[in-house]
Amino acid sequence: MISFCNGDKIGALTDRNGLRPGRYTITKDNFIVFSSEVGVVDVPEENVAFKGQLNPGKLLLVDFLQNKVVENNDLKADIASELPYLQWLEE
Repeated sequence: MISFCNGDKIGALTDRNGLRPGRYTITKDNFIVFSSEVGVVDVPEENVAFKGQLNPGKLLLVDFLQNKVVENNDLKADIASELPYLQWLEE
C-alpha cells in the first residue's frame, strides 16, 4: 500500500497483487480512517457513513477542495483523459 498527499488531496493505492489491502471508514462527521487493519481507530457504528476496502490495483482519493471522495473508476478516467494517449499510440 502506498499513501500520498499534495496538500489539496490525499490518497492511497494498493499493488496489483493486493497482498496488504487497505480498509477505510468514512464517518458522518467527515473523517476518514484508512489502514491495513480493521479497528486501528474505534469509530462508533452510529457515526459510520461508509466502510470500504481498497482492492488490488485500486485507488482511493480524498479531494479536500471539492470535499469529496473520488471513486477509483472516475479517478482513472480523469487521468486517462488528460492527455491524448490513444492518439499517441496510434501515431
